[in-house]
Amino acid sequence: MSLLLAKRASLNVTSGHDLKLLVSDKSSVEDMVRYFERHQWHTQLEHTSDCYQLTIIKE
Repeated sequence: MSLLLAKRASLNVTSGHDLKLLVSDKSSVEDMVRYFERHQWHTQLEHTSDCYQLTIIKE
């Protein structure tokens, strides 16, 4: 479900802009990273004490 929501949110991101996502589930964030890197997005992942912050940047 998280990947589906991230895909939908990313549709409005234009080239050179980013989208920040807060994700609590490790497997969901891993799925997102694989998906967006496969589709030519740059990803940055940070882990906080209670969640992951994934930034995806459209190239």
